[in-house]
Amino acid sequence: MGLIEKHKENEYHEKLISWQNEVALLQSFINDSTDNRYLDASKASIILKRAEHLLFFSHAAQLVEIKRGRGHYVGGYSGFSFHVAKGVNYRVGGMRGHYVAGAEQPTSLDSGNVAITDQRVVFQGASQTREFSYAKLVGYNHEVAAPITWIQVSNRQKTSGIRYLASETTHFHYELSRGVSIFNGSLLGFLEHLNAEMADLMKEKPTDPISKPVRPVHPPSQMPKQPVIALPPPGWYQDPENNSGFRWWNGNSWTSSCAQKPN
Repeated sequence: MGLIEKHKENEYHEKLISWQNEVALLQSFINDSTDNRYLDASKASIILKRAEHLLFFSHAAQLVEIKRGRGHYVGGYSGFSFHVAKGVNYRVGGMRGHYVAGAEQPTSLDSGNVAITDQRVVFQGASQTREFSYAKLVGYNHEVAAPITWIQVSNRQKTSGIRYLASETTHFHYELSRGVSIFNGSLLGFLEHLNAEMADLMKEKPTDPISKPVRPVHPPSQMPKQPVIALPPPGWYQDPENNSGFRWWNGNSWTSSCAQKPN
């Protein structure tokens, strides 16, 4: 194997390992949502409400809000001044500059813990406690360039955000979406979305650049023709092993993802 082939083979293995990790992580999310798995709340510093379940907890979080930095003047004074009395100067002329407001930027208000449940997001810091109830949720937005999620609720005029560890970004996004889906009774649709992502991810499996295509046993003209069978599209269908539930069909075969039949 030459240097170029060896380099391509190493790239392939790196991409394959990365793809396998993504598949394993997404499958764990599908399993958690399918089985309604929760965290042990006794290990977290949060008192849950009745029928509330803990989905995510971190000791390394910050409560952030948008603050405007200090402004400044661009330009300067045009004219001259002369002494009138002790400590008093008389100015002739005016300002040619203009004031530039400071840039808006996320500013940390407090550090502490953050918990995501199936009813709310709760921040508990040294000086502030903030609760974002899903019953009053207007929307939320994830920053692209920073591990921050902004959450808007109807009972608070100013939008606040939660900053978390960069390594927790994927789990924070997933558990927040799962919590909101459970609260709104749309977990089945959320599961359908996850399975659709898995179907797309399976199509992105890296191919070995060194492997050779397998030649057919028969020439194309002599290969026996097989009847074409139209299969149902991917989706949730009645579980063939459980009439009271649903199972995900990926377009080719049944998967292990199941969900209860909605009331």
